[in-house]
Parts: sequence; C-alpha cells; structure tokens
Amino acid sequence: MRTSASIVSLVAVLVSLAASCGEAAVNAVGCPTATCPTGTQCEAVTGQCLAESTYAPNDGVALALAVAPESTTWLASQAPTTGELFLTRLRGTTVVARLWLDGGPRALGRIVGRFADVETAHAGLAVVVYEDQTHGALRLARQTTAGFTFELLDDGDGGKAAVGAYTSLVIDGGDGLHVAHHDLTRRQLRVLSTVPGGCAAAGEVGRSIVLPPPPGRAVPEAHYGEHASVGITGDGALVIAFYDRARGNLALARCKSGTVSTRILDGESAEGLDTGDVGRFASLAVDRNGNPAVAYQDVTRGVLKLVRVVQGEYQVAVVDDGDPGPSGLVHRVGESAALAFDAAGRPRVAYADVTARVVRLAWGSALGEWQRVDVATAEPGVGSVGDGIALVSAGSAVTVALGRWTVLGERVASRVSWAVLPHPSAAGAATP
Repeated sequence: MRTSASIVSLVAVLVSLAASCGEAAVNAVGCPTATCPTGTQCEAVTGQCLAESTYAPNDGVALALAVAPESTTWLASQAPTTGELFLTRLRGTTVVARLWLDGGPRALGRIVGRFADVETAHAGLAVVVYEDQTHGALRLARQTTAGFTFELLDDGDGGKAAVGAYTSLVIDGGDGLHVAHHDLTRRQLRVLSTVPGGCAAAGEVGRSIVLPPPPGRAVPEAHYGEHASVGITGDGALVIAFYDRARGNLALARCKSGTVSTRILDGESAEGLDTGDVGRFASLAVDRNGNPAVAYQDVTRGVLKLVRVVQGEYQVAVVDDGDPGPSGLVHRVGESAALAFDAAGRPRVAYADVTARVVRLAWGSALGEWQRVDVATAEPGVGSVGDGIALVSAGSAVTVALGRWTVLGERVASRVSWAVLPHPSAAGAATP
C-alpha cells in the first residue's frame, strides 16, 4: 500500500549543474591560488583555469556522492556527450568548486566515467575510481595537497577483457582502498584492494582478483557482478552486494583475510526454486550495528525492496510496492536505488518511479513503516528523471543527486541536479 506523505515543511531546492568553479566564492580544490573567472573551469591535472567545455552542463550518466570536510559534499558525474568525468564540490546547494578530471577532447577523445564512485579519505581529500570505456580499464584519481594524481588500477589483463563497469569504492580506517567492479567480457565480479585483508590473499594486494561464482541452481553459464556495491562491516569484513544475472538473484559476498564466502539474499529459495528476477540497482550501506543492508529492485514485480539484518537474520521488506492508488495504474519503481542511514540509524532510499517520471525519497521507521516524498519530476514532454541517482546522509540533512534528460528538437540534453532535504524529524514532520 502506497503511504506517500505530503510534507509541506520539507523543502527541496534543485540546482542545475551549469555553474563553473569560477562562480564560486571559494575554490577549495585544483586551483589553489585564485578562483577561476566566469567562462572557465578548473582542470584537476594542471590546476589551471581553462575554457569551459561546450558540453559541461550535460552531466548525469554516472553519479556518486560522498561527504567532504567543512560541511561539503563531493559529486562525481559524467558528461555523456563528450565522455568527460567531472568532480564538483557542493556546500548545500552552492557550487564551491568544479573540476574536469579526465576524458573527452582534453584526453585525446578518451571516453571515461560511465561508471564512477567517489569517497573521502581521512585527510578530507577526494578519491575517485572510474571506468575507462575506451580502453576497457579501471582508473583512479586521487586528490593530494598539490592537486590530483592518476593511476591505472586494472588494464583488463593487458586488454584481454573490458573491466571497470559498475564500479564501487570503500575506504577503510587506514585509508586502504577496496574497489568492486565488473568484467564485461568474462561476466565476472572483480575486487581490488590496496592493502592486505578483505578479498585479497597474500600476494594479491594491488591487483584485481576474480570472486568465485555465487551459489544457486544450475545455469548454463555464469554471469554475475553487475550492480556491485561495496562496504565494510562492523567486524572489518569487506562485503559486496551484486546482481547474479544468470539466476536473477541478489547475492552478497563477504571477504575477510583473503577468505571469501557468498550467499543468496533474494531471488531463490533454500530449495533452489526461482522466486523472481531481483537484485538490479543494488545499493549497499552498513547500519549502525555494523550489518550490511541492501536496497534493490525486484524486476519481476516492479517494486523496491530492502534486505537487512533483523534479530540476527536477513529479512526482506518492500519499501515501495508501486501501488496504483486512485489512478489504477501500477507504477514501476526501484530503478537507480541509492541507500543511506541517518545518524539515528534509520534507512533512507532514493529511487526512480519510471511510470510517474519522478525521483522519490523513502524513509523507514524502527517498526518497518515507510513514508515517501517526491524529490524531482521530469520536465514536460519527452524525457526522464533518475537516470543515475546518488544519496548521502550527513547531520540533519540528506543530499540527493539525480540525472535527467530532455529532447530539445533534434538534440538530447542531459544534466544533473541535486536536492538538499532536511530529515523529516528536523523538518518538523512526524518522526518516522
């Protein structure tokens, strides 16, 4: 049953990412000596203010958010027209700095960033991992006090495989990087760690290893690792949620000290019966008890689900069932799901309702009840909203970034917007 609430006091401010770093009062990254003048933007490689790309506002394919120092947020996004990867720093709805990282004409036409993730190291500096689609590789951009450094993390076994898809990054307490990504050629899940532990055994640090196929009923050929999402549990284990396409299951891999175990979370019964095609758009977050939780789409039923540990066991709950309400039209929901927990340990999920062409935020109570509010709606005419969604929770607010596209004559225009929303309890609404 849909319980979407109308919350008058919950105000969302949507901002189009058309501003350059020159319009910001402070340029905190990339160009340390001065802000860039209007019409130019900061280049991460050299720290120079260069002419802004013609297609700079056309972002929105790959989206990732991370909490940054001084009440700011990192936003990584791709410009699909040129294949460029940008990193933007936000303070609320204000652009503090905007940098070109890689790809496009300034990188010899290389197409990058279709899949990307960003996290903040403990010194407050940004770390971005992303797909190099042109070369089928996984790359890293790491911020330092002097600018950015760039590394090739995985070349696909010397170009034999296309890797770096569905990239997901987590940074441990010692600033070790752990990256999950998909091998498009061999249809496998790869994991790379820059420090011992996790999935890496002795001698495997710094290179991608292939995780074994997940359990389940017999299939003609393995195909797993899409929609990967990684985290670190309270006991220090590395966990990766991913979609097992061959079986239509949601799976969870757990790695600690080089030992890997994988289990089915949804999509197949203990007796091996198929219970539906589930697990796309998996988004993993660790709750305040140190347990993993995953938001994902049930494709068979067109609903959004959340699986998490309740009294020591994984339990599946429906967050939004696409109930038609008075309209009678069943909504298809759950695409581009993004999960985060607030400071009180309550889950927040941002996702797309492709039937209504809206992006929605849902929040759950300790009793398992869900309330929802629409965050953004597609422009009238031909277009969509929610082609990529990212979510972070910090302090008393959540930030939701979303991609959108619109057909303008013979041209398709894409852009990314973001909304900063107070948590319902902070906004004066009923506490979920």
